[in-house]
Amino acid sequence: MKHWIITIALLFKIITISGCYHQEESNFKVEVKALDKFQQESTTFTKGEEIVFDLTITNISSKFQKLWYGGSSIFELIVRDSNNGVAWILPFERPSNLSVVEIDLSPNESFTTGYIWNQKGNDGIAIEAGDYEVEGKFLSVSESGKLSISIQ
Repeated sequence: MKHWIITIALLFKIITISGCYHQEESNFKVEVKALDKFQQESTTFTKGEEIVFDLTITNISSKFQKLWYGGSSIFELIVRDSNNGVAWILPFERPSNLSVVEIDLSPNESFTTGYIWNQKGNDGIAIEAGDYEVEGKFLSVSESGKLSISIQ
C-alpha cells in the first residue's frame, strides 16, 4: 500500500510540474472568440456587460491526438490593457485531487470550452473602458489564440 501511495504522489508531482502532456504542439490551432449577451460574436462591448469567451482547440493534423491535463483547469484566459498590464486572468486552479482530464481529438476535430467574464479585475473592481487584448491558452500546447476587444 505504501508503494502505491508513493507512486501516485510521484505521478501527481510530475503532472503538476509539467501541467499536462501532449504529443506534438504544431498539430493544433487555438482560437478565442468573444460573444455578447445575445450570443453573437463581437469585439465591442458596453462597460459592465458580461462577455462570454469561447476557447477552441482544433487538431489540424492528419492523426489522432490525445491531450492530458493534471488537475482541475485545462485552459487559461488573460485580458491585458493597452499598456500590456494584466487586467484580469482566469485563476489557474491548482489540483485538489488526483484527477486527470483527457481530451481525444480526431483529425480536424475541435473542442470548445468557455467562460463568462463580468469585466472585473481579479481584485473585484470593474475595469475601465478602453481597448484590451484577450489571450486564450490550453495548458497542454504552446499555441494561443488572441483577440482585441473594446469596452465602451
